[in-house]
Amino acid sequence: MPQKPDNRYYKTRIPGIRIRNGKYHLRCQYLGQKIHGATGIPVKGGRLKDAETILNTRKAEIRNLKLLGITPQITFAEAGTEYIVRHQHFDQINNFAGICARISDHYLGTVAVEDIHQDHPNIQKLIIDLVDGTVPWEYGNGHSGKTRPRKKRTVQRHLNVILTVLRFCADSWRDPVTHQYYLNRIPTFKLDHLRDDKSPAIAMTWAQQRNMEEYLAPHLQRMMIYDVNSGLRDRELTMLRWKWETDVQVPGIQSVFVLPGYCSVLDKNGESQELKVTKNGKPRVSMINSICRSILDEQRGKHPDFVFTFDGNPITRVLNSGWKKAREKASKNDPVLAKLRFHDCRHTFGHRLEAAGVDERTRETLLGHRTKSVTDHYSQQDLIHLQQAVEQITKETGSVPVLSLVRDV
Repeated sequence: MPQKPDNRYYKTRIPGIRIRNGKYHLRCQYLGQKIHGATGIPVKGGRLKDAETILNTRKAEIRNLKLLGITPQITFAEAGTEYIVRHQHFDQINNFAGICARISDHYLGTVAVEDIHQDHPNIQKLIIDLVDGTVPWEYGNGHSGKTRPRKKRTVQRHLNVILTVLRFCADSWRDPVTHQYYLNRIPTFKLDHLRDDKSPAIAMTWAQQRNMEEYLAPHLQRMMIYDVNSGLRDRELTMLRWKWETDVQVPGIQSVFVLPGYCSVLDKNGESQELKVTKNGKPRVSMINSICRSILDEQRGKHPDFVFTFDGNPITRVLNSGWKKAREKASKNDPVLAKLRFHDCRHTFGHRLEAAGVDERTRETLLGHRTKSVTDHYSQQDLIHLQQAVEQITKETGSVPVLSLVRDV
């Protein structure tokens, strides 16, 4: 029979250090504070002096806090690593980790979290480098050494990563010895001095839609037409799968799509991971009008899983070079289309519903907004009402936006 481990503590010649299961452990009390825990140093091959060094370090931390009021310090790199380890299950944690690593490597890695504030020179340098396009890393543009100015929302995204790490140190992460949070106050970052470069929302007219269709590749053309008639978000559209199509057995409705909040996908290493499908992570229904139905009939059989593909592969991005080239050509006929985003297809869907007289609650349901008025349960009459709403935008009308409130950018 295998021998049971000996969990008893044995004294050493140094008070406060014990031997348990062949390793040195700390077990004592100092200034009213318990010091318990493993050092990780084995008795065989390890040195008792190294364990004593760890014990003295713990005592110094307690002494600084109790007598001098000095809290333990950690760097931004240490805090960022701890946050990522604890939140591996979060959606988009890989993107967060990438931004955090760049900030740590080039700006704040060795800076103590309590010294970080908006006026810190490294924070100011980060903001200037992003705005001027002089960041010391390549940012996915595919051209080595080429830089480009980042927009205000990109700067805010980097600052939000910093704030998330600092908030973690102030609300969740405690020192294991003193049990005190590593940060007492969370600073604020304001970007009021930066130019607001957010693109205005555009609701396309029927003429503008036909103009874009003329220059789009067939696969993007079908996706744009489907989105204008369904209002799906970019991710919902690219991730749309045949298995989510559900037969509801309602007169006049062949089927609907029931989008899950999350779905499992395989990464490059063949490992399964959960990705968010809807913006709020909650399931929602997507109705299929006659135009969407014709596109689905055309796509059916091209891929066993995904609805929209190109050359047999799922489409991961819709705001790609093909879309940008098409809108550049279309803008020669209509300058408004120069900044048309794919997300504006969703704005067009919402505007056409409103122009058709569809009430606000129905529009919220069809757009997937998560409000108190949106239900998770649909009766036969509810589905018929939603189907009638989306069928109202299949025919061209003369209703066009005559005034758009946009910022001067």
